[in-house]
Amino acid sequence: LVGYLLVGVSFFSLALCQSRGAFHRVEMVQMRLGPRGKAVSALVFDTLSFGYIALTDWYFVQFVVSSYTRESMAPTPLATPLWIPEMAMAVGATLLLVSLGRAVVRDVRELAS
Repeated sequence: LVGYLLVGVSFFSLALCQSRGAFHRVEMVQMRLGPRGKAVSALVFDTLSFGYIALTDWYFVQFVVSSYTRESMAPTPLATPLWIPEMAMAVGATLLLVSLGRAVVRDVRELAS
């Protein structure tokens, strides 16, 4: 159960980390850019991240549906249905996708102003 909780906490924290700017940035490159360059860089990075997470989330959802359909169970005494802990990955990635979508909208507004 501790492993399931670790996965859940890890994936559920992704959106919060994104919204608070807690992920690593390449400051060496960012400090050499002007305000417009920083805005373009943020937009490109957030858009690429959105695309990658959208694709990853799609596969997470397919993984959960597959486990649910096959009625896969963990090979442990609890025999936990595997779609339950796998759902944490799909939900966490979806929340991250929403957070990245908000970041892309913010980046576009910043560039437009």
